Amino acid sequence: MRFLAFLAAVLVLRIARLEMVQRLEITDFMLVFIPAVFLYVIKMRVHLLLAGILNDLNSAKHTLKNSFNFISNSLLRVKAALRFPIVNHAKRHRLIFVGINAKNVTTLLLVFLSLKSFSQLKKENLPKREIDFTATLGQRQGAFALGYDQLFPIVKNSKLHIGYGVRLTNYIGDKRDFITAGPAKYTRSFTTPFLIVVAGQREENFDTLVVQMPIVFSLNAAFHSAYQFNNKFSAGFNIDVIGFTIARKTSAVFKSNGLTRTDPSVKPTNFNLLLTGDHDLGTLNSELFLKYNWNKRWSYKLVYQFLFVEYKSSLYKQQFSDGVETNRFRNKVNALGLGVTYNLKSK
Repeated sequence: MRFLAFLAAVLVLRIARLEMVQRLEITDFMLVFIPAVFLYVIKMRVHLLLAGILNDLNSAKHTLKNSFNFISNSLLRVKAALRFPIVNHAKRHRLIFVGINAKNVTTLLLVFLSLKSFSQLKKENLPKREIDFTATLGQRQGAFALGYDQLFPIVKNSKLHIGYGVRLTNYIGDKRDFITAGPAKYTRSFTTPFLIVVAGQREENFDTLVVQMPIVFSLNAAFHSAYQFNNKFSAGFNIDVIGFTIARKTSAVFKSNGLTRTDPSVKPTNFNLLLTGDHDLGTLNSELFLKYNWNKRWSYKLVYQFLFVEYKSSLYKQQFSDGVETNRFRNKVNALGLGVTYNLKSK
């Protein structure tokens, strides 16, 4: 009723204004009526959604209550079944146990099966704990990654799993070109987070740092996801989120505006942070993979790797047209590889 009164008031005010200008058009009426109806429909949908959620919660509450009562009654029956009276026949020196009947045996069997089913369900929803090794190879460069991860089903019996892990990545290259690493507003056509990965490159703002022998080790916390198609095949994606990088210093050649200069001591960016696209900092590894489960313990996977490796010049800085400077340069590695996974628990 409050909504209808509000709608009527809006309509009266709108018509009064239109009469003042002696003009009443159907389009003006629709500009008021359609948004109001749309808001009303959204309101009703929200109410229905909340009602459905409350019904689900009540159903879950009753289910848990019934399950608790069943377990309690079953335990009482077990206790009663195990309380066997003992008759001592001293002359024959033997003990006779009485009190076992079909009802007690049935109760014991039901409790045993219930506990077994519960333990099996709990086992199926435990995290998958894996040790993973991957090797990739590109043109005059390659990488090795060793990691540990845990994956959890997003809901009970779900095929989609998400989780976390830690990964050590070793990158090795030979005379690789590292281009300007940012700020992103100078290297990309737009800088919206996440969408920046599809933004065009502003190559007119690129300088190059040719690192002679880049060798880095990065240790990062990572996000993992996977979808299990069946017992044999799964696919997934993982990406480093935050960590640090260490490496020895090496020499490089800095190229800017047609000029070439030598920097005898360049080093990688030590702090790594995922901010998406050219907003990223440091060395970050990510993988798309297709996995084949050989058995309960071992799996093999085909990997497409996208790896950021970042170095800093110690002597030279690139200067943009507005005076902003940067000494960060990045190599973006796209490579194929193979990997092997060891499952730490039986599926």
